[in-house]
Amino acid sequence: MAKHSEGKRFKQENKHAKKINNVNNNITKNISTKKKIKINIFLILFIALFIYSAFILCRWIWSNFSAKQANERLKEEVVEVAKVDDSQEEEKLEEENSVFNKINFTKLKEINADVVGYIEVPNTNISYPILQADDNDYYLNKDIYKNYNGCGSVFMDYTNNPNFTDSNTVLFGHNLITGMMFTDLNKIVDGELGNNIVINIYTEKANYQYKMFSTYISKPIKEPINTQIADIQGFINTAIQKSNVSCNTYPTDKDKILTLSTCNGSGKNRTIVHGVKILEEEPKK
Repeated sequence: MAKHSEGKRFKQENKHAKKINNVNNNITKNISTKKKIKINIFLILFIALFIYSAFILCRWIWSNFSAKQANERLKEEVVEVAKVDDSQEEEKLEEENSVFNKINFTKLKEINADVVGYIEVPNTNISYPILQADDNDYYLNKDIYKNYNGCGSVFMDYTNNPNFTDSNTVLFGHNLITGMMFTDLNKIVDGELGNNIVINIYTEKANYQYKMFSTYISKPIKEPINTQIADIQGFINTAIQKSNVSCNTYPTDKDKILTLSTCNGSGKNRTIVHGVKILEEEPKK
């Protein structure tokens, strides 16, 4: 009887052990299955993120490429570079040798009625139409054709008078790795282009030339891009004190100021260039 009881108990214990093993195996399988599901979900999310990132990168590259091509075509259509005939008499040569080119504003206005001017900075890549909207967000990511483009456009502060008559007219443009828009302002603030920087502004009614009197890196605060300045002379003096480049140009509170603004290399601060109006001419007919 004892042996029989022990054998029966052994069978029962063995059967119980098998049940426990089966339960453990099922638990292990369930854990393994859950791990596989988590891994698969992670892989799917990773692939989706990779595809999305690739799409964003491709769109950014295409935006830069298409914007550059479109701007080159536009320049050919609307900018007539001043040419001087070597056979001209010296007096006539001096009379015709204007610092300004001719801009076809009729063509620009047909493309976009928001065009208020055109900017050129000699010895840089800066040569673009100037646009103005009802706010400062619209042309951050739209081109002159009002199509989406991450490169955006050069645009005037929406609070400025489009005739450049304010004490401080402010223009914005992106800093892009391709060198477009206002990227070259960072060369100016670093002193790479010297201190004799001039800025040509074209409008339908008049052409203006500004000379740089200050350039510096600023935190993203309102002061440098304030279009309505109560103490203009104090603003000028402060700008000269902060300048990275010695310009030896000293505007007065009677002068008209032009401010160009873009992001610096870090993207956290702003690169500022201030110019004072030194010349005004009627546009060429």
